[in-house]
Amino acid sequence: MSKIENAENVSLFALNANQPLAQAVADQVGIPLSKCTISHFADGEISVTIDESVRGREV
Repeated sequence: MSKIENAENVSLFALNANQPLAQAVADQVGIPLSKCTISHFADGEISVTIDESVRGREV
C-alpha cells in the first residue's frame, strides 16, 4: 500500500477495540494516530474527546 498524499491534512483516530488495527494502518500509510481521550459513562456509553484541532483536515 502506498503512502497517503497530503498526509499532513489527514487525522486518523482509534478507539480501544481497534487500536492495534488502527496503528497498523497508520504505520502502513505513514501517518501517526491522532490524539483523543476515551472515557466511559456509568451507563456504559462511551465519550470521545478529540485532543487536537481537525480544522481543514480529512478525518
